[in-house]
Amino acid sequence: MNYKKLLLTISLVIILIFVLMMFTSYAWYTFSIESTAFDLNTYNEYIDINYQTSQHINVNNAIPIDDDMASTEASSNNFIVTVNNPDTVAEVLLSISLVNINIDNELKNAFFKYQLLHDGEIIKEGTGLDFTDSTFELTSKEVIYSSNSNSFIFRVWISENGLDQTEMENKTFQASIEVNAVKIRNIDNYCIQQGFNKLSDCMLVIENRSATVNDAKTYISNKGTPDFSKTAPIINYEEIQASISSSSVISTSDRFTLGSSYTFNEDTGMFVLQNYTNNALTDDYLNYYTCGSTTGSWNTCTTMYKILSYTTSTSSSGVVTYKVTSAIKYTTKSTSALNSDLGLYKATDDLGDSYYYRGAVRNNYVLFAGFYWRIIRRIGDGSIRMIYSGTSAEATGSATSIGTSAFNTKDYDPTYVGYMYNEDFALNESNTTNVNYTNFAENTTYYFGSSYVFDSTNHTFSLNGNLTSGKYKDIYGSDSTAFTNYPYTCFSTSSTGTCNYIVKLKTYVNAYTVTENIISYSSRGYAVTLENTTNSTIKEKVDMWYETNILNKFDENGNSYSSYLSDSIFCNDRTVNTGSGYLMVPTTTYGAYGRLVSQKSPTLVCGQTTDKFSVSSSIGNGRLTYPVGLITVDEASFAGGVSLSQNNLYYLHTGQTYWTASAHQFNASSARVSGWHVNSTGFLEFNCVSRSYGVRPVINLSSDVLIESGDGTYVHPYVVQEE
Repeated sequence: MNYKKLLLTISLVIILIFVLMMFTSYAWYTFSIESTAFDLNTYNEYIDINYQTSQHINVNNAIPIDDDMASTEASSNNFIVTVNNPDTVAEVLLSISLVNINIDNELKNAFFKYQLLHDGEIIKEGTGLDFTDSTFELTSKEVIYSSNSNSFIFRVWISENGLDQTEMENKTFQASIEVNAVKIRNIDNYCIQQGFNKLSDCMLVIENRSATVNDAKTYISNKGTPDFSKTAPIINYEEIQASISSSSVISTSDRFTLGSSYTFNEDTGMFVLQNYTNNALTDDYLNYYTCGSTTGSWNTCTTMYKILSYTTSTSSSGVVTYKVTSAIKYTTKSTSALNSDLGLYKATDDLGDSYYYRGAVRNNYVLFAGFYWRIIRRIGDGSIRMIYSGTSAEATGSATSIGTSAFNTKDYDPTYVGYMYNEDFALNESNTTNVNYTNFAENTTYYFGSSYVFDSTNHTFSLNGNLTSGKYKDIYGSDSTAFTNYPYTCFSTSSTGTCNYIVKLKTYVNAYTVTENIISYSSRGYAVTLENTTNSTIKEKVDMWYETNILNKFDENGNSYSSYLSDSIFCNDRTVNTGSGYLMVPTTTYGAYGRLVSQKSPTLVCGQTTDKFSVSSSIGNGRLTYPVGLITVDEASFAGGVSLSQNNLYYLHTGQTYWTASAHQFNASSARVSGWHVNSTGFLEFNCVSRSYGVRPVINLSSDVLIESGDGTYVHPYVVQEE
């Protein structure tokens, strides 16, 4: 068969980029504050590129050939290069790509086949060269180890299988091979060389290359106690402005928090609305600033908008939606960072001296059970507490969690702040304490009644007697007799709606606020909320993941990965800072609220036995089924997080908001209980427990677990030695 010939030209371009890494890299790794400059010319002398064939391949008048022949013959369709790294310590990371120089759009690249071989082994092959942004990645992260030489062969050919020759006439295919090389941090073998093969010892001595574990402890202890009112690292920010417009920049069917001015804190990276109010959007509020929040007290944010124009729309049920269509968007960027707090520090926990990581550390990675983890701290008993970080050392965002979950799906009673809780409730109709309820939606139609009934079977309330409906502000804002005629509401938009508590309306405050009494079916007392009889929603998710991925997953020797873990305390601190801890009025704030909001003084000591979740009752409450839990907000504070201060540089920042185990408060004004989480921008924040956020399990490796290799960097994570 006579084939018309295709001019095929493949040229080689070798691009070598060398950057010294210290816990970081040039392109594939996360930003690190500390780095050491590297002499490019000096390192170039270390790498030897040997072109075993011509540097440029010119395959003219290419004839389609059989696949078997193409993949075995060493002819003009092959390009061979050897990369030699004689350095005894440095390693090189290669990325090999095919770059489009001039390929006819009509050319069906599916006619092409290719193979890439590394030291004689095929590492990638396929049909078709599908370019994305003019690049087709052949492989990435091929390591050229120290004192090593590696050979690469790239071959490409036109396959005769199924070829229609008319589609190949007078076409041009020109491409180049790009090899990107990055010098990566060589492994620090200090622990292995000095005989510190226990992970619990290695993580201490490698901090300062100490001669003994006791020397390491002394060195760490002498670093003192950090300032927990500041993030680690300490970051400065500047604001960035950009004009944006769309059909709905931000929108709500409720109301906005609106400020006539704002301040920007360069230390925290937060915008704070000044002279703010919480109202529906009208022309009076053009050129006002908003965080987009509908919570009256929430006037602090990392993204803010100056409202330039808006539209409104009304649904068939009368609900008004406000849409900002043009605005100036305010965001931030970091301008400098002082990495003064970095590495291991010492604190006291329930079991003794704990050594915790703080700041932008890059040497606390562990590869265990097929997952990557970040070490939080060495606990007082020597075990190693780690937080889940995904299936890749480079994972960010949602890839660093096992999914999302509400902490608890119920949120209307203080008891639901528990990792486990106890619903020992009773009808409470005698509460006469007044509280301002602030969650009326200004333009929503509600039902109100002259009386109510309580369903003792389902434990719900509903309206009874004479009923009326309308917007709260329209009924009660101008008619004080409405409070006598229709004193009760379930905040329902249906006449038959039910609720977990009902309120008795007392006096009108504004369009979305009323003074009220709460009538509830709620906890009998503080002690009963702590009896831990029912799993929280998030505990169910964590336990199910543990069963599948740790308990019922086995190493190469047939050992369950659970055999590498130890039982320890996971604290769900529900100690009371203010309030009762069980009543819906007044507001209850819990221990971490006082420590982190007011005092900036975290602790690793869990305040009461009922909150010390453990498998064994000898060290805690004995209520856990498996030795797995969540990080505490105090541990996040020790790591470098601060309430309402951005921090996208410390190791707990992932770009996703995720739950901690710590209780925040039960707010009487909204009748909702909230817990602490780590925000997507890294600051410590709180929200209603029924919100869905990321879930990152925490486990504890036993104190005697050995390491097979690694130095804790994500290039060389600690690899747990299998028993």
